[in-house]
Amino acid sequence: HVWDDVARRPDEDSVVTVTFSDTDVGTRMHFFQQRFVSTFERDDHRGGWISCFNRLDILVGRD
Repeated sequence: HVWDDVARRPDEDSVVTVTFSDTDVGTRMHFFQQRFVSTFERDDHRGGWISCFNRLDILVGRD
């Protein structure tokens, strides 16, 4: 997925790396986002990720 922000230069794009690994109870997803242009942007994205993961938790449920 690409978040297209016409106000940004290509060298300002952040990068998200997603890895999947097996566990005894299923699959672990690890998300790592880097190359933020500011602390504010980093913190803003963090809030977005938390919101998404909370919704995912509701959909798949935790045992």
